[in-house]
Amino acid sequence: MKPYRLLQLLSTLAIAWGLGLGATWWLLGRAGGFGHVEVGPWAIQPRIGSADIDPYARAALSRTGALPLASGEGVTILAGSDSAGAALTGRCEYRIEGIAPTARGWTLSTQEAEEPPSTDARPRAAVTSSETLRDQDARLAIAVGRTARPGNWLPLRGEGEFTLVLRLYDTPISALNAAVLAQDLPRIERVGCP
Repeated sequence: MKPYRLLQLLSTLAIAWGLGLGATWWLLGRAGGFGHVEVGPWAIQPRIGSADIDPYARAALSRTGALPLASGEGVTILAGSDSAGAALTGRCEYRIEGIAPTARGWTLSTQEAEEPPSTDARPRAAVTSSETLRDQDARLAIAVGRTARPGNWLPLRGEGEFTLVLRLYDTPISALNAAVLAQDLPRIERVGCP
């Protein structure tokens, strides 16, 4: 084999290897994975807690160490952007408004990509259905940001991008019927970026 042919072969293999690993890394980093359903800014992966989970979602869970809810326990819904489509960032303040979906209980928490190390514990890690204040129409409003707010407040520590995680426990809503969820999920509004 001539040297330039060997060089061509090695270059082709290196490019194919790099593209294959890059595409796999990108797929594992996606919140929705294959077969996810998007409802506004929220993404639901119907099969993540079932036996027929796709291999990329299984690998992403292995990479993060997350333990999903089983399909009979509830539904996990993620949002990485606000209702206008802009990425959620710790430099901004947000307001989550609407009526919580039907469920025996729910939690709303954040996953910060780069949470800064600190000796101080976060004031709270999540907002729950049992402690959330609602108005007379059963609508809720939750402030999300680094500055403390009166009422329902979910704190952020970092300034980087983050994901909102809404977990519905013992809910009649299935992730497979996302059309029902469309009107039930709260809006995520950016209040400002100080």
